[in-house]
Amino acid sequence: MGLLDRAMTLESDQCAAVDHTPLFDPDLNTLFERLNTTEKGLEFPSHLFSGIIEELQISKGALLLPDKNRLYTPWSVEGFDQTTSRRIRIPENLLSTLQNESCSFVQFDKDEIELLKDFFSFREYSVTEKVLIAPIKSDNFIVALLFISEGLVLEQPGKVLSDLFSIISHKAGSLLNDKRESILDKLQGVSSEKSDMTDILNSRMTSDPSPFLLLSLKLDSFITEILKQERGSIDFRIIEDILKLVKTLMGDRGEVTARDSRSLYVLLNSSRRVEAELFIHQIGLSLSYFYKMDKAIFKPLWKMVCFPEEAQTPDELIRQLEK
Repeated sequence: MGLLDRAMTLESDQCAAVDHTPLFDPDLNTLFERLNTTEKGLEFPSHLFSGIIEELQISKGALLLPDKNRLYTPWSVEGFDQTTSRRIRIPENLLSTLQNESCSFVQFDKDEIELLKDFFSFREYSVTEKVLIAPIKSDNFIVALLFISEGLVLEQPGKVLSDLFSIISHKAGSLLNDKRESILDKLQGVSSEKSDMTDILNSRMTSDPSPFLLLSLKLDSFITEILKQERGSIDFRIIEDILKLVKTLMGDRGEVTARDSRSLYVLLNSSRRVEAELFIHQIGLSLSYFYKMDKAIFKPLWKMVCFPEEAQTPDELIRQLEK
């Protein structure tokens, strides 16, 4: 083999080696142009996170939004086991650092992630080498957080990460406000706090012994459809928004609380079945609209029991619905 042949072979081998090197070249402009055309909806964070996962090549991560207690908890997850998906939180002492105007991300290496140990399952913690947390801000206020523990993005140098997450924070923050928070603004003052149905019933019977209807609404098919459409969404966060929405629809007509992560209890200050049917129809219309369901209007599965005609105590009322 001649010198030229050897040189060409060497160059070919080098090219082959380069071809096997993962390419990190996120196209954020195209991503945010596409997201900008997405309709407003309560599930917009899942669209956003799905796009970021693809562009940053994240294999394990989560998008965290503030819950009713202003704790940042997972809204969408990728790659984590169920235990970790429910445990992830951001330590309060980190928020002040992340809130700093000059902070685009913080990173923890293996010997530093013990601070986050309680937020992983044992298995996830044992295989985690690095964690990156990046704030998404709107008007210098943190509206969401990216939590990443595995992916090609973690292999990039600090300057690249700083520029990257500064862009994401600026663009994603304004989009979250426009696409989701503008809807939640209509639900301001409405709590997603879960109340005990027995306490609600006792209070109602004590203050007003007139007849009422107690309903249970099963939302399994609706939430399953959301989870199929929206990558990584978590049902216990979805029910928080649904609860606020249904409470807003209810107004002063009664009480609503979550039974679990996929169903609600509704106390309606009426003994007329037609009013219950109308309210169920309103719920179906509203959920279909706010979650941009393309199919027919959602119809919750529901059961109803009447006080005092069919049951006279809180336990009896609830037992009737659970049959």
